[in-house]
Order: sequence, then structure tokens, then C-alpha cells
Amino acid sequence: MNIFSMHLVFHPTWFSSLTVPVILGTAAMLCLLAWKRRRGTGIALLEALRFFIITSMAILLFQPELVEETPPSPHPVIPVLRDASASMQTRDVSQGRGKVISRQERAQHIIAGRLQGQLPDGTQLLPIEFSGQSDAVDHLPDGTDLSRPLEDILQSADNVRAVVLVTDGFHNADSLPLVAAQKMRQKGIPLIAVPVGSERALPDIALAEPRIPGYGIVGEHVQIPFTVRSSMPNDADLSITLESLDTGIKKTQSLHLESGHEQAASALWKITKTGPERLRLAVSPIPGESDRENNSFDFTIDGRQETIKALVIDTLPRWEYRFIRNALSRDPSVEVHTLLFLPGLPHPGKGENYLERFPESLNELASYDVIFLGDVGIGDKGLTIKQAELLKGLVENRASGLIFIPGPQGRQMQLLESPLGELMPVILDTSHPKGTRMYEPSPLVLTPEGKESLLTLLSDNKDDNEDIWRNLPGFYWYAPVERAKAGVQVLAVHSSANNAYGRLPLLVTQPAGTGKVLFMGTDSAWRWRRGVEDKYHYRFWSQVARWMSYRRNISAGSRLRLFAVPEIPEPGDTVSLTAMASDTYGSPMSNGEILADITGPNGNTSRIQLRPLENTWGSYGGSFKINEPGQWTVRCFCADTPDHSQSLTFPTSRVIREKTGLPANLSLLKEMASVTGGVFVDSDDQLRNLPELLRRLPPLAPQIRVIPLWNNPWVLGTFIALLTIFWIARKRAGMI
Repeated sequence: MNIFSMHLVFHPTWFSSLTVPVILGTAAMLCLLAWKRRRGTGIALLEALRFFIITSMAILLFQPELVEETPPSPHPVIPVLRDASASMQTRDVSQGRGKVISRQERAQHIIAGRLQGQLPDGTQLLPIEFSGQSDAVDHLPDGTDLSRPLEDILQSADNVRAVVLVTDGFHNADSLPLVAAQKMRQKGIPLIAVPVGSERALPDIALAEPRIPGYGIVGEHVQIPFTVRSSMPNDADLSITLESLDTGIKKTQSLHLESGHEQAASALWKITKTGPERLRLAVSPIPGESDRENNSFDFTIDGRQETIKALVIDTLPRWEYRFIRNALSRDPSVEVHTLLFLPGLPHPGKGENYLERFPESLNELASYDVIFLGDVGIGDKGLTIKQAELLKGLVENRASGLIFIPGPQGRQMQLLESPLGELMPVILDTSHPKGTRMYEPSPLVLTPEGKESLLTLLSDNKDDNEDIWRNLPGFYWYAPVERAKAGVQVLAVHSSANNAYGRLPLLVTQPAGTGKVLFMGTDSAWRWRRGVEDKYHYRFWSQVARWMSYRRNISAGSRLRLFAVPEIPEPGDTVSLTAMASDTYGSPMSNGEILADITGPNGNTSRIQLRPLENTWGSYGGSFKINEPGQWTVRCFCADTPDHSQSLTFPTSRVIREKTGLPANLSLLKEMASVTGGVFVDSDDQLRNLPELLRRLPPLAPQIRVIPLWNNPWVLGTFIALLTIFWIARKRAGMI
């Protein structure tokens, strides 16, 4: 049992040493004179109280402090903190004769073999394992927090003689380890930092976990982004393989990776069947690689069927219109309708799948997934302002796609003053509305964004795609484009024509509300059929139709269409849900109750209500937060008909805050040990002498608590109470 002692300490100054005797002498004289004027026992007690108050206040000028001293604990401890985070699995500790072990194994050997020597009397080792993992929503797993275990020790123990920290030095939490080290210094606790791991990365090729889309459309490609990191001493030519574990189909691509760098790339996979398909993405091992277990990832993608409903609108049956209609009509998963505003004729064109009028009701128009809008304007033989408003609402509120394909009549210039003008992704040159004709053909040139887009993929092999675009037949006319608007994505430009803004953008896309917009600045894609028939032309427009209507078709339901942003979330992301609801007649729902059941990887389900979005066609929105990796499922339904529901399932990738294979971070450990006045064990000799080092540690100092009385609120309160008593006593004695 510890017994503490208590004593007063004064801090006089020359001023207080001269002032206090004067104050006390003057006070004694005045109190004596007051007593002589009205002698009596009561007056003597009253003046004695006055002198006591003055004396006590004068003594405060000596700045008295009450010092409590507690002897040190007879059972001091030395916590031994062992890092058990993910980076400690790195195998870079050489044991000689070609044997390499992990940092984790090295840390265990140090604690078991080096810290078992004789310690000072009564001192005990306290093994503690830490990793910094947390279940909090905003705290990502697999990190290392070097501050937290030190802070916990400082708060929970008063008998710590020193702290031994065995780690590779990684710290990726928000806290500051040097702040904890400074607190240890203030308490006189040294840090013995024992590093494990190499300061140089072992030679390795590592494949970071790819971001996997949860589903894809049967017959179409999905893009799988991934990152490869190299710590090899030389550049490497790698082979990336994407293989179906169900069918054995395999695709291979090459990648040149520089030494000490990481490179982002992507692989393409064509969905060939409905339902889940197990895939493996792997990078080829190379000689001298230290760890081959991080060269591959297995995952699953769900294949889904689709049905697209398209509407093609134009004025004249030009070649591009005819071949687009034929391409869509021959696609078994596309239902195409056409509408021609033929100039000079009293009625629109007629024929198979032709519409005699523009869909006037919201219910009719809302059924279309993608609209191809050709050389069509506003007014006679064109759209009305109301119809333009309906098309704009269809894109922004019902996730449909709109494709602008202007023509040499220049009628699309009239759309600029209509509601559709806001959706146009480019600025048109109004000085020559009919565009530009050329005598020599010019091809489209893909931009860097276009080379990576699924929209412009004309080959299953990305390496061949750029050559295909370079050799496509050119066009003889292009639209009067001045420049692209801000925030759009330019996929292709004119091969030679340019202005003050650069090369003219002719293939441009942008999001618009919940839908998408595409601008095709030439009407000569049908020329791509030369020598290859439908190979590229049909594929391009088929991809355009699917890409533009992706959200609607991936979430299509009888009364609900549901999609989430982002589609591949990570832990910590907030997912925004949008549900487009229709009533039993197919019209947008205006006052329904839309609910969503959210099931996490742990099987727990929570329910949220989606709120109506203002100025939309039956759209409802809500959000939830991803708090753990794994597969999440959202089931959305109308409260009045819960059997009519729509579900989305998407995997969330595990965010890895620290990786294996990286060099140990020893500089932080050196600085922490220095701040605390401790030791950084940087050699085998020091490690062998670690028990002796612990034995030479100074004994625990007594714990001292200082209470300054000269500015203590309790002392002030006591004086106020005494003065109050003195004042009341003087009044009762008739002295006031």
C-alpha cells in the first residue's frame, strides 16, 4: 500500500519579503487600536478574525503550494507492444542461408527470446498486441495506429517504467505518434523502439485488389480496373490473364512495368451467360519475385439479359438514318421505332415500326430507353417546345439516353433555343449552321478518354482498337462545332480541323440528370461498312444504344427502376439511391411510398424511406453509408404493392490502408524514441543487450501533485466566507 506525504512549499520574492512584514505590522497596530477603543472579549475576537484574514491574504504573496508526494509502485511494469497489423506479414527478414521469415515471426522471436532475461526486482513485462483495427464507420480496417496503444498505457497505468515497441514503423491513422511520445517524456517514461523489417523493399510484383463491377449485360464487355506495383530491381514485361473459372476461356494482355513504380490498367471481359461467373485476374510471376501469393484475385460477375426500346427521329431518310435503323432492327434485344418528319409531305413517313406521330403522352414516351435525334429542329416538320421539354425530362428524370446526330440541313440549330439546348454537350457555331463539306475524307481521332471508353471499343482486344479507328473510312461533312462545354467527355476529335480551342470535338458525351447525352458531329459512320460490311458500324451503334440506356436496363422492373451511385462503392462511401416509380397504368408515380431494405454483408437488414425528388417524373431518392466490405443488397418496393420490387446487389471492395512488401518505416521510430529520451535498437548487439538495457533503467520516480493555493478557487471562496462572517459580526456589534 502506497502512503503519500503532504507539505507546504513557499516561493517568496524580494517584493513579498519586504511587503508582508509591513502589512502584518500595520494590521496588528490597527487591530490593537480598534480593540482599545471598545474593549471587550467580543471585540477582541472580532479583531483577531480580522488579523487572521489579513495575515492569510498576505501569506498568499509568498505563492504557497501544497505538494502531495506518492511513493512509486513497488510493482512497476514494462509494457511490450507488438504490432500485429497487415504490413507485419511482409516476408523480408533474413535468417541466413536463404531463409526469410515475416516481420510478425521476427517480432514474436524477439519477445520470446530476447526479453526473458533477469529484470530489476519487482518489474514485470506486460505483453500487448495491437493492430489499430476498428469497427467504426469512418475508420477503415487494416491500418496501424501507433498512438492509440501508447495513449491507453498513459491513461490506464501509473507504474510504467518504460515501454518497448516492436513494429515496422507504419502508421496510417489520423492521430500523431509524436504527440503521444511527448506525453511519455513529460511523465518520464522512455520508449525502447525495436524495429523489424527491411528499409528496402523485397523484389516483388503485386496485383492490387481490382474494383469489380457487380454485374454486366450479356453479350457486352465490362471493364475491370486494376493496379500492378513493382519493387523489382529492373523493368518487367508482364502478362495479365483474365480467365473464367467456369468455362476455361482466357484472355491475355501485356504490360510493361518500370522498376519501383505502380501502373493502373484495365482488362475487358465479355459477358456470355446469364447468372454469376467466377473469374480470376492474374499477373504472371517473374524470376526473383519474393512473394507470388499476391499475383492473382478471384471474383464473381453477374450476367444479366436486357431489352432496349429505341426511338429514331429524323427529317430525311439519309444514309446514316437508314443504317442506324437497320443495325438496331437486326439486334434481337432491341425494339426500334422510327419517326420521320418528311419536309414537303403532309404526314410523317410510314412503314414497319414507323410512328405516325410523336409520343404525346408521358406514359408513351417514358417507355423508351434511348432516343436518336437526327437533323430535327423546332417548329414546322419538327418538334414542339412541349415535346422538347418531354425529351429533356425523359433524360434527366427517367435515365434515358439522348443521341444528337446533326445533319447538313442545320435544323438542330433550332434546338439551341429550346429546353434541349441545355443538354447539347457542345457549343455550335451559328455563323454557318449547315456545317462544313470537304473534298477529301477525314477520320475521327480518339482522345485518351476515347481510347479507354467502352463506347468506342470496336475490337475485343484493346491493343487493336486504336489501329481500327485509325484505318476507318473518313467523312466528308462535319457539324458546325465550335468547342465542347465544360465538364463533358470528348471521345474523338477531327483529324485536322481546329480553331482557337484546339481540334474540333465530334464525339462528345456527358451525364444529364439521371441519364446520358451523346453528340455525334458527323453523319458518315455508315461509311465504316466499306470492305467489312456491318462489322464496325453495327457494333458501334449497338454499343451506343446499350451504353446510353445502361442504367434503365440494368435496373428495369415492372413498376420500379433502381440504380445506385457509385455503382462500386468502397467502405466509407455514401451510396445514393434513385428509384423511378410508375403507377399501375405505367405513368410516373407522384405520391407513392417507396421503401428500401438494405442488407449488409453481416446479414443485418435496415429499412429507409425514399423521398420524392422535386421537379422529377416519379423519382424518389435516399442514401445509406457503407460501413464494411463485402456484398450489399438493396431491395426497393412500393409500400402498397411490396411484391413488385427491384433489387440491386453490389460488392464493396476492401480498402487496404497498408500493404505487404513495402519497406519498413524506421525514421518515425527513431524520432519517437528520441523525443521520449529512450533508445532506438538499431543493431544486433543492442538487441542482444536489451535485457541489460532494461535492467539499467532508472527506478520509478515518486508521483508528485502540486496544488497552488495562491490561485485556488477554494481558497478564494474561504476568504469570501470569512469576510462575510466578519462583516455580519461587526454589524451585530454595532461597529457599522
